[in-house]
Amino acid sequence: NRRQTKYFSKDKIPSKGLIEDILKSTVYLTPSKQNFMPWKIIVLGPDKVKEKEALFRMAEGSDTPHEYEENKNIQVFAPYVFIYTMRLSFPNDHALFLKDQGYDVPACNPDKYFDTTCQQTASIEIGMSASILTYMCRNAGLDIGYLLCFKKWGFTKKDIA
Repeated sequence: NRRQTKYFSKDKIPSKGLIEDILKSTVYLTPSKQNFMPWKIIVLGPDKVKEKEALFRMAEGSDTPHEYEENKNIQVFAPYVFIYTMRLSFPNDHALFLKDQGYDVPACNPDKYFDTTCQQTASIEIGMSASILTYMCRNAGLDIGYLLCFKKWGFTKKDIA
């Protein structure tokens, strides 16, 4: 019964506790190469209206904030919005062991974590996590939608440092 949801009810907002449980289960169930988890989830809840407005304006074809009904990207106004992004991993015991053996650990290296290999690993893990998140939400009776209609800015590690 999975479907792409565009409009979300304003009066049926899931509890914060339910969302936290779903997120904890999602993170716990998502496999991660060497347990680095080179990604994170940013959650915008019902109180983050200004942030959702900004996301809406950043989406392709959303130049005016009053185009809601005509625009295809109004999913950003869902009660909860989950934003997946890369993150610099903290060295775990395995990473520290590898470093002691002379290996480079790009996922934990601020100068290298934004390189192609780390981006590919993070993208694969984000895909797995999003699939698990979808299952957990649907299992709890929640609708879910996806949006990747954002301008491609071409950020580099210099832009985010």
